[in-house]
Amino acid sequence: MMEEGPRILLRLKTFRQAIIGYPEPLLWYSKMRAEMEMWMLELYNRLMQIMDTNSMVGETDTIVQTCRKRSIEIGQEVVWRMVLEGSSVNDINVFETMLS
Repeated sequence: MMEEGPRILLRLKTFRQAIIGYPEPLLWYSKMRAEMEMWMLELYNRLMQIMDTNSMVGETDTIVQTCRKRSIEIGQEVVWRMVLEGSSVNDINVFETMLS
């Protein structure tokens, strides 16, 4: 079952109809999630490098700032798109939801 992965979802009628009927939002969200994961991975790697050198430049490092800025932009874009689609996003933490 683990080897089949996402193919199992295609067997479920509701998911299959949603994906086939209107695939664009799912593809867009998957792209945003993958980009968010890459930025966060780069951020964590850079923070580990800074910690290893016992440096206090974490707040002034341009790579760290760029990673944080783009992650926030992606989160805001996802929230904005959810609002446009009619979702309620009052108490949803987008970052935790996207990275879990």
